Amino acid sequence: PKEEAPKAEAPKEEEAAKMDDMDAKLEAAFKEIDTNGSGAIEAAELKVLLKKMGVGLSDEAVEKVFTAADLNDDKKLDFEEYKALVKKAMK
Repeated sequence: PKEEAPKAEAPKEEEAAKMDDMDAKLEAAFKEIDTNGSGAIEAAELKVLLKKMGVGLSDEAVEKVFTAADLNDDKKLDFEEYKALVKKAMK
C-alpha cells in the first residue's frame, strides 16, 4: 500500500503542471489582447479579437458576453475574469 501513494500523487502533479501551462498560455494571450497595455481588456479590444478570430457576433452580442464576464462591473476584464471567460467557453 505504501508504494501506491506516489502513484496517486503523480496525476495531481501532472494536473498542476497542466494548469500552470494553461495559465501561462492564457496570460500570453491576455497580454496580446490588451493592445493598449492597460492591464485589462476593454470591450473594444475583445471585439477586435473576436473579429480577427472570425467570430461573427454583433456588437450587442459582444457587449452581452463582456458584461457577463465583467464580474466586478468595472467595464474591463482583468486576468482572472478573462481566465474564467475562457474556461467557461472551453466547456
